[in-house]
Amino acid sequence: MSLLLLIYADLPRIHIAFGFFFEGIGGVLGLHHGADINALQTGIPSGALDDVLFPNNPIANAPRIINNLKVIFPIRPNAFLIGPMFRLTWGTPAIGDIKLGLIITIDNALGGDEPLELTSILLLGQLRIGLPEANKDEVARIICDFFGYLDFVNKRFGFYARLRDSRLAGG
Repeated sequence: MSLLLLIYADLPRIHIAFGFFFEGIGGVLGLHHGADINALQTGIPSGALDDVLFPNNPIANAPRIINNLKVIFPIRPNAFLIGPMFRLTWGTPAIGDIKLGLIITIDNALGGDEPLELTSILLLGQLRIGLPEANKDEVARIICDFFGYLDFVNKRFGFYARLRDSRLAGG
């Protein structure tokens, strides 16, 4: 038996400073699930983070979201993953939107003969800038998906970012 739970809440805009607003909070919890760094890297060009960080219309898009989550967070016996997620905007009306998630994966946390082991720490993010507004991007749209990782098992780290579905002046 395994469990993967993603939960999100949209909040009323809370002004932080310098035009930044806190608009959403969420998180991920996985029992007997790990994170696949290679699947994240391959999925970023096709918008895989759209299904992890505050997905749009999760009920209508449930089959696609579930299939992507199976690949990104595969079942791994005795593994545990947890992490908070946040959504911030900039400007009034909001022309910038950033979604961030920090995910920690631990092996042998739910049993097993091996000792407890911190497997990886992931930083997932998506930056969207749109004019005249982030969600009404007739003039310009910039979407940058990114993730950084510390992989303690393979003793490697990295940062990966990619623009996708971006355009300027209706191009």
